[in-house]
Amino acid sequence: MSVIAKDTGRGDILLHRGSDERIGVRWQVQDPESHLWQVKDLSAWQATFSMSLPDGRQVYSTPCTTTSNGLAIAQIPGTAFEEPIWVARPTGSWRIDTTGPSGERELLGWGNWRLEN
Repeated sequence: MSVIAKDTGRGDILLHRGSDERIGVRWQVQDPESHLWQVKDLSAWQATFSMSLPDGRQVYSTPCTTTSNGLAIAQIPGTAFEEPIWVARPTGSWRIDTTGPSGERELLGWGNWRLEN
């Protein structure tokens, strides 16, 4: 499967109707003593990718795959944006939220999205 999503700026993504997309973020934490960055093990966490319109209405959501090397990855099928209503929904914001095994919640990534034909 090819990755069609394009990085269009810090946290912003460009989606293509009819194309499979992969959106992902990596969680890294800085060690307080060494100041080195290390990945956070997300294998026991649950993450969700969601898209909202400018008015705040959520219009798409899908679970993410979480990995031990700090990744939360959403697989978006090409059929996700086939409905005619998406012509009137060209932009908005996205976010990846995660919940840890003890119920803790974190926002892993966010930005804007634009949908093109």
